[in-house]
Amino acid sequence: MSYRDLLVKLGDTTSEKVLNIYRLMDAGDITRFDAIALMSTLIGKSQAKAIALAETSLAAELTLASLEPVPVVATPIKPDTTAVRGAVITTLGTAKSTPDIEARLERVVRGITYKAATDAYSHGVSRSKRVKGWTRDLEPGACEMCVWWWREGRTWPKEHPMPTHTGCTCSPKPVLSDYIQSTGKTRAMSGEVQARKQKIQPVL
Repeated sequence: MSYRDLLVKLGDTTSEKVLNIYRLMDAGDITRFDAIALMSTLIGKSQAKAIALAETSLAAELTLASLEPVPVVATPIKPDTTAVRGAVITTLGTAKSTPDIEARLERVVRGITYKAATDAYSHGVSRSKRVKGWTRDLEPGACEMCVWWWREGRTWPKEHPMPTHTGCTCSPKPVLSDYIQSTGKTRAMSGEVQARKQKIQPVL
């Protein structure tokens, strides 16, 4: 299975478990407090698995591209338990006003899971010494926004952040070429770094 297949499967599995908890709460078999705790824990674990999956997949991608073994490097992206709990509470709070609360819960689960993976993958790409840039690897049936962001396969500098939207499984495909044209965003970022360096230079 591909990286995207595994990520989607993780989202599907976690969504199913979260919906089962919601149904138990809706039937009065467990309390709202317990449902929030269980849902938050499941989604947090899904985040952690998504991050590990992204880190492992990037290492495999770079190994294939460079024909050299590339170790898995942990990123500083971590599950945000506070944000997850807040998202669960907010979503459950709209149950009476949402026509299909189960569909909304599924979107929340997948959105949080996919974003964790994308953030970790993008961070790994930007920090890798082997990577010079990236192209957008479009998800099957990509929306018009993602196709526009793709720019017909344009290669972006690795420091340029890849835009995404909720539920998006597009990922930055690493490019190892030596020369990649900079963008206004990366030039601005470079200027900010240089300015910070000049500020902290000692006065002789």
